[in-house]
Amino acid sequence: MSTWISDPLTRLRRLVRGGARGSAALGLCLALSGCLEGGEGLAFLTPRDGAADKKAQPKAPVLREVEMARGKVVIRPPRGYCIDQGSLKRGVSGFALIASCNSLRGDYAGADVEPVVMTVSVQPRLVKQEVPTAQAMASVLAPAQAIRHENGDGLSLIQLDRGGNAVLPGGDPKYWRGAMLINGQLVGLALYAPNGSSYAGERGRALILALAENLREASPLRLSPEQAAKLKAK
Repeated sequence: MSTWISDPLTRLRRLVRGGARGSAALGLCLALSGCLEGGEGLAFLTPRDGAADKKAQPKAPVLREVEMARGKVVIRPPRGYCIDQGSLKRGVSGFALIASCNSLRGDYAGADVEPVVMTVSVQPRLVKQEVPTAQAMASVLAPAQAIRHENGDGLSLIQLDRGGNAVLPGGDPKYWRGAMLINGQLVGLALYAPNGSSYAGERGRALILALAENLREASPLRLSPEQAAKLKAK
């Protein structure tokens, strides 16, 4: 399995732990109520964290499952992938970086799954806020163009034609973004793959869908106030 992921993982950790620049435009959109129809709160697509950079360490602690938003969202990666404990951000919003378990432990030669990198960001839902559509996400992420849009089953998903290699050196320009709602929390997903990998395409779609399904299955079922009121009224 390729060892391309070693140095890029270090850089991505640094980006996500101090990436205020990447979220500036999305944060501005959040502040302007008319910026996007149905798109308030799209800042959750880009993690914001002012914590100090931390260099990658060999055999760093990895996790197979972690709770966010006081247990409302449980992140459980697909088989063969783990959560980088050093990337975790918890609080009002949350963030986690996911990669091959072996790669995160420093065993680059022994990885038995494709060395993709996935991210999960979590942010409280604004009042009556819906999941942004794939088209709304694509407009915020311009000038990248969406190759593919999908809306359905509570998940908005897009494949973008550029930008992946800017986040992850050695990665494919194409990458995936997704958005979903779990227990009143807006959850943003992203998947970056090696340059030329089929995971920048259809296989990546299958993997990010598997991640979304794992989050749904692992997270507890909690009724929203609106749902609870309807149930009580019956």
